[in-house]
Amino acid sequence: MNRQVEPPEKTRKTSQPPSFLSFSLLPDEIAVNCLARISRAYYPRFSIVSKSFRSLYSKELYLARSHIRSTEL
Repeated sequence: MNRQVEPPEKTRKTSQPPSFLSFSLLPDEIAVNCLARISRAYYPRFSIVSKSFRSLYSKELYLARSHIRSTEL
């Protein structure tokens, strides 16, 4: 009885995580909180990234910045 046993074939495919996560998938509150921590000097650059970035620049962003004491003169 000289049987050779072959290993079972892998039937499960491994899924790879996406190569990037979209900032637009975040709730607005979290996105605004993230942007509030970025210097205002970078806002023009971020505003050209996408319409969703531009829409986050508002009074809400200023309030978030003042809440974390990150306002600049």
